[in-house]
Amino acid sequence: MASDDLIRRINLIEILEEDDPDVPQPPDNAAEVWTEDEIREYFATRGEKVPTTTVPAHPPVPINMKAMLAFKRGGIENLKMEEIPTPKPSIGEALIRVLAAGVNFSDTLIVAGKYNFNPTPPFTPGFEVAGEIASLGEGDTKWRVGQRVVAMPGYGGYAQYVIAKQSALVEIAGNVDYITAAAFPVAYTTSHLALKVKARLQPGETLLVHGASGGVGLTAVELGAAMGATVIATASSVAKLEVAKSKGAKHLILSSEPGVDKKVRRVSCSATSNSCNFDVFALSICPLFVTRRALWGAEFGHDLLCSQQACCI
Repeated sequence: MASDDLIRRINLIEILEEDDPDVPQPPDNAAEVWTEDEIREYFATRGEKVPTTTVPAHPPVPINMKAMLAFKRGGIENLKMEEIPTPKPSIGEALIRVLAAGVNFSDTLIVAGKYNFNPTPPFTPGFEVAGEIASLGEGDTKWRVGQRVVAMPGYGGYAQYVIAKQSALVEIAGNVDYITAAAFPVAYTTSHLALKVKARLQPGETLLVHGASGGVGLTAVELGAAMGATVIATASSVAKLEVAKSKGAKHLILSSEPGVDKKVRRVSCSATSNSCNFDVFALSICPLFVTRRALWGAEFGHDLLCSQQACCI
């Protein structure tokens, strides 16, 4: 967005009353969603100057907002769209106008009441969002209304507005769209924490990624390759494996076929000059068949499912 002394929003709804089929017409909410560049391009197409009539740079915060509510524990099919009061930020908080929200496995767990924190119904799920700061709580702050930010409120993101702590906001780079930004925090931070902080993955080591085409799986492939590891990817279809390959996986194994463990052993031994230790692999693969979920190594006395020879996520 441009600085405050430049035109950032034009009241196109009032100005553009005629219906000219030769030029693109603005959407009903153009005053809210069009950027300055889009506005200038619109009037350039018409051969006109940008009008000086402006509206406030940022839409006013409504008294009420729409939100998806979970009234009981269970599946996401129980969520209902309702109109509820728009929350107000307290000291150290920001109200975010949500323009995109991520969809994660953790959201389904929260709705089901099976996450490590479980809000009391009724509540709005939505772990991560991207949008604009609509208002700020009292007190000194480095943030300003209108800034494009990513936030991880934990829940509340499936709504038009959500409260987030200012200390946890991250500004969105100018060339990143809201949808991309909203899908970034959970997947990438989870993989980065697992590989860089917990596993301390080193160049030349071998990384095994189960479910390599999913959100966390795919970012683990990408980050592992960037960190210099040889990445083995498993997935349930050839198409999914091709996605993993595009992000840096060197060895591709279909998890839907028998003998996955033998194939991984063969590939892993050929990918490393060290002797192969498969205790960690056995621990990582068993939960996929027994409980159908990922299992942290702490349950087996490990910091993570990894060894000097292989790290499994």
